Amino acid sequence: MPKGLQACAQNVGGRLSPNGYRRMKCLKCGLEEDRDIVAVKNLLRRCKIDVGASPVHPESPPMTPLEPSIDFYLFQLPPSMTPRSLQTLENFITKTDLGNRFALEVRNMKWFDKAYIQWASKLNTTWVSVDSPDFPLDIYNTNGIVYERMHGRTAWYSHYYTDQELKDVANRIRKANPEKVYVFFNNNHAMLENARRMLQILSA
Repeated sequence: MPKGLQACAQNVGGRLSPNGYRRMKCLKCGLEEDRDIVAVKNLLRRCKIDVGASPVHPESPPMTPLEPSIDFYLFQLPPSMTPRSLQTLENFITKTDLGNRFALEVRNMKWFDKAYIQWASKLNTTWVSVDSPDFPLDIYNTNGIVYERMHGRTAWYSHYYTDQELKDVANRIRKANPEKVYVFFNNNHAMLENARRMLQILSA
């Protein structure tokens, strides 16, 4: 984390940045960074410095009682993170030792390449399929699991999916031939209705 943010006893989320991410601002010096970028920089810095050390998680992590109920840990990369950080990311994935419970959601177009999908499959990482206005609508099955996030077609985070749109997604999921399917909708006005309808379609 930048020194300016470290120096602050309290960091606040202010205006949205041009790319739609919440900004973090140091109340002392005024330094601002995208929240997600700050988090990833901090996380990857630790991993890169100490690649050969013990696993990221402690021997008795605080989440232990919940482990049987946790199917995935979702890691969403910021748009600024490109495949140039591939090796650092691979080191981190390996160190977490999460296997197929490591769900990776990328936000830069350079990642949407067959080579990186195969890379994720080799690591047994769950590649998150993203239904959104800005990225390919492809469904990915890297390890027998389809993990689909329905972010919206016409706008991010605020979209009512039509019946035909839901059926199209369901058909593409079936073509991917997964063993398990997870479909997540954004927590907005249409989420409950769309989720119930998608369940009906996939269960038919």
